[in-house]
Amino acid sequence: ETLRALQAALPDGSVDSYAWQQIRGYVGFEMRLQSVFMLAFALMAGLVGGFLIANAVAGAIRAQTRQIGLLRAIGFSNGQLAWLYLGEYLLLGLAASLLGLIAGAFLGQRLLAGLAQRYAAGALWPPPGVLLATLALALTLTALSAAWPLRRIAALNTVTAIRQGAEPPRHRQVRLLRLRPALAQGFASLLATPGRTLFTTLGLAVGALAITVALSLGATVQAFANDPAGMGLLPAADVSLQVNEGQQPDALRTAIAASADVQSYACQASLSVHVAGEDKAIYPRAVCGDMDWYANMLLEGRMPRSDDEAAAAYTIARQHNWRPGDEVTLVREGSTHVFRIVGIYRDMNNLGQMFILPAQAFTDITPGLFYLRLRPGVDAAAFVDDIESQFGDSVSGSVVATALKDDGDVDSIDVGSMLKNTVLALSALLGIITAFGVMSSLSMSVYEERRTVGILKAIGMTPGQVAAAVISAAMAMAVVGYLVGAPAGVAAARALLGVLSKFVGLGPIAMPTPALGLALLLPGLLAVAALGAYLPAHRAARQPVVAALRDE
Repeated sequence: ETLRALQAALPDGSVDSYAWQQIRGYVGFEMRLQSVFMLAFALMAGLVGGFLIANAVAGAIRAQTRQIGLLRAIGFSNGQLAWLYLGEYLLLGLAASLLGLIAGAFLGQRLLAGLAQRYAAGALWPPPGVLLATLALALTLTALSAAWPLRRIAALNTVTAIRQGAEPPRHRQVRLLRLRPALAQGFASLLATPGRTLFTTLGLAVGALAITVALSLGATVQAFANDPAGMGLLPAADVSLQVNEGQQPDALRTAIAASADVQSYACQASLSVHVAGEDKAIYPRAVCGDMDWYANMLLEGRMPRSDDEAAAAYTIARQHNWRPGDEVTLVREGSTHVFRIVGIYRDMNNLGQMFILPAQAFTDITPGLFYLRLRPGVDAAAFVDDIESQFGDSVSGSVVATALKDDGDVDSIDVGSMLKNTVLALSALLGIITAFGVMSSLSMSVYEERRTVGILKAIGMTPGQVAAAVISAAMAMAVVGYLVGAPAGVAAARALLGVLSKFVGLGPIAMPTPALGLALLLPGLLAVAALGAYLPAHRAARQPVVAALRDE
């Protein structure tokens, strides 16, 4: 009612409106990629953590075989034993989760500092409901991960468990290209506990997969930031000039036409229309000049060439099942305009509710945005500075090639840089989790094989060879994890990017392969595995022969 009264009282076209839901939608749209990406990363970290928990519980059950047998002998049932140990691990999970929530909340402050400053949000603490949900998910993950190894309790024979205790791993002979003793021992220890080796390798593979997905998405976002016109986000121009609100574009148009540096230009106005039969306002581009400048944004078809033709953005076309050749009726200020769709193009503006329309179809519009192609050799940044110095605050410009990069302004945050920093931080966290998984797995192996290691050292194996055996086992799991995780990560990134790009209105896009990142991922994964293996290897190398044999 108020809006209609204002529109009736003021000159035509001078009043426009946005509902608060639209504002919220536009702001959230910018961060949708990051939120989906971080949730996917959290899922990967949860999987790696689940493998770590399952390995740790399986090792603890094996080490406490005699204790389980004694408890069963005095009357504990299998169910009571399972609940007893599950309660123990849930308490450990609760303590660890609380520490993780505190650390994560403080870390989030650093990762999201740019967003907090941009939106004047202050401290971005997670809501209590999110904290409780995270805690519940962590405890559920602990319970599910512990459930599989806890089944072993029912399979234990009471008498055997009390008499024998933990059964030592059964080694299998390894004959692979006449391996050196250290390597043969390392591979034999992996085959002696296939379940543990599988979980640890899967943890490394999931880590490699997650980082590969992060690298692939980061490379794609960076490609858009480096070449927005080449990737089809902006028209194929050198410079864009925006006439600021309340200013007239005539003087700027005259200056552009008179400039010897300008080869050609196109102009654009924004309209407020709605599709016939719908109330939702949309704001298409009304383009004057050479529409082929926008051809790099096309996904199919062509650009409009007459007053009754239009190009529809991918999102709105998909929502209405429009194809080239279909007709659409748009209503503006009570007047209807029928357009035949001749092309589908990518456009993320206004949540993809966009069209490219010929400006001559609307006689009363005034263009406020100009795209310029400069003559060869003209410095685009210097040209923008010159125009802004001539027109002061009435005109603002940017170089199209760097339109998506950070210009130092709080309101212009480089999405590629933000995503890259997020990737680095979360990859480091995932690397730490994976290193702990390797350390846990190999520590259990060293403990369980202390007699075997003692015998090998007694017959001449040096401490260095013992350490090499442990590290080689970690390296082997890292290589297998990379060979499984990296290709799966590329495939997952392509699938995820395909879904995201269609969801945000980009349509099908090509994903660049992060060759350098993938090449560095293998040594990085090997370094993580070596870091996790260091303490177990050091412990095995320093283990006294007499103590190991006497303990058995």
